[in-house]
Amino acid sequence: MRNFLTTTALALSLAGPVVAADVALVIGNSAYRELPRNPRGDRVVSPARELRDLGVRVIDGRNLRASPLDDSFADLVKVLSDRPGPHRVAVILSGQFAETANDSYFLPIDAKDDIDLASVRDEGLPLSAVLAVLADYPGEALLLLGEGRDSGDLGPFLSYGITLPDVPQGVTVLQGPASDIADFVQEVLTEGDAPTVEAAEVDHGLIASGYMPAGRVFFGTSAPVAAPTAPPVISTPAPVVNINEPALWETTRKADTVAAYRNYLDAFPEGPNAATARAMIKEIETEPFRAERLAEQDLRLSRDAKRSIQRNLNLLDYDPRGIDGLFGPGSRRAIQSWQRDNRFPATSYLTGNQIALLNSQAERRAAELEEEARQRQEQRDREDRAYWEKTGALGDAPGLRAYLNRYPDGQFAEVAQERLRVIEEAARAEADRRESIAWEQASQINTVEGYQAFINDFPGGRLAEEAQARIDAMTRDPAEVAAEERARQIEENLNLSRRTRTVVEDRLAKMGLKPGKVDGEFTDETRRAIRRYQDARNMEVTGYLNQQTIVRLMADSLFR
Repeated sequence: MRNFLTTTALALSLAGPVVAADVALVIGNSAYRELPRNPRGDRVVSPARELRDLGVRVIDGRNLRASPLDDSFADLVKVLSDRPGPHRVAVILSGQFAETANDSYFLPIDAKDDIDLASVRDEGLPLSAVLAVLADYPGEALLLLGEGRDSGDLGPFLSYGITLPDVPQGVTVLQGPASDIADFVQEVLTEGDAPTVEAAEVDHGLIASGYMPAGRVFFGTSAPVAAPTAPPVISTPAPVVNINEPALWETTRKADTVAAYRNYLDAFPEGPNAATARAMIKEIETEPFRAERLAEQDLRLSRDAKRSIQRNLNLLDYDPRGIDGLFGPGSRRAIQSWQRDNRFPATSYLTGNQIALLNSQAERRAAELEEEARQRQEQRDREDRAYWEKTGALGDAPGLRAYLNRYPDGQFAEVAQERLRVIEEAARAEADRRESIAWEQASQINTVEGYQAFINDFPGGRLAEEAQARIDAMTRDPAEVAAEERARQIEENLNLSRRTRTVVEDRLAKMGLKPGKVDGEFTDETRRAIRRYQDARNMEVTGYLNQQTIVRLMADSLFR
């Protein structure tokens, strides 16, 4: 599941003038591919230009798939982390939502119509994550949710709609149909109103929750308009008096230069935006390489373009500390190092010409690395072939094994393995043939000495255990042999039918004594099972049945 531990937010509106740290994320989805379409759902993105004109840092997206939705979320997180200080933050999401018992997910346009509780965690943006971020800006955070028009179930434990998790203290949430949210945003941005929570509910039909103090203002200021005063008597024209303050401030923000801000202060030293103008002058004068930063910003590098730059830096041995399409401290240090080595000012911000040079250098370096790799491979192939000629090409097992030990993945590895397999199979067949001949001879002699000689010649052979068993049988104590013969004779005198033998095997099997196949044939496994039974009950251990063993065995089985 994508990582939503970081948060997204949109600085849309809280009371007071817009400040430099205000941030906005606006996403409107309408063109769903498999889910019901959300008419007018993307209208909330249209006012993004007005937001930027007001000085808000806006991250916006229209009809986003899952991956770009994730990227937009990550971009907002980076903006918030790179711009320390107070923020006014809000999020506007308009589209289809999927809800569970305790959370909701904003869905990308490529969400499948068979989306379920498992896949929605990978594709959707959870509102719990958004609220977790907004919680860091109490009293300055706003969340607007424009719902699609559809309702009903999506799958087990999942349906259309919005279930809000616990809203953190200080976060204001407004929700309603996508069209109503779009109208509200447009009116707030373009008409300059300053609606309160009450007005949002009454005038726009939105549902408010979370932080809702009386008279809460989202945009503009609530200061009363000053009463008109008589114009001063002057002997010469004073054009400044007739300057429209909002229009001058809008022009100033678009210019965003020290000269523009000072011009504004000359006209309105105590104006409503004077404090912001002074703060911006200080920010501009104290920020190193501001012009370079703005120039790079004007390039509008996409996430993929930034990834390409990071890959090129890495290819040239300038480590950007990750290839994620986000220019963090690691990427900036890598850019500075590259700029120094190429005799550019080490600003950490790239120009179009520098990007072109970086691409060219990376292409040359990639070609050089490929050529170096080709030459190394040719040298290794020559060494590989030379060793093969000395070892594996001779065709014997030692030579083939020597080649495979040095070149297990070499040019001739498959050939060597196949030839060695044939040799080893032939050797095993020959060994089996010689062992079979030796075993036949030992069996014909049938003496301890004959079987011992067989074991000495074939200590690991397939018949070595059988030879040892015959030696053990031949060297047993005569008394043991006689006792076994008596036990065998006693069992034989019982004249047990095949059915009775089968019942005995069945009883032994049910006791877990492993008598082998239950078929009425007493094999070595059956004898072993009988001995286990007799030994556990302190009976004479013979491996053969007698009256006592049968009676006890049947009784045990019945009682079990």
